[in-house]
Amino acid sequence: MSDELASPDMSLALYAPQNAPLVSEWLLGTSAVLAYHLGKTDTARMIADVTSIEVRLWNTEYTHEGYRIVLVVEPSLYSTYK
Repeated sequence: MSDELASPDMSLALYAPQNAPLVSEWLLGTSAVLAYHLGKTDTARMIADVTSIEVRLWNTEYTHEGYRIVLVVEPSLYSTYK
């Protein structure tokens, strides 16, 4: 088995509730590994505090589609990320 993270099926909508766990895990894992390899260890540590990601469809004007990513952390960490 490879050490690389498996990619989610990108033919599925990222913001669909049934895809949220896979997309969240993939985005968190990939982001943390990338930050670490870029020498951004503080960012990688902060990503470790995130419990899940909410992907929301956003900016659908002019036939463009974008996503807003909301990082979810435990309430006890809110003051850390204000």
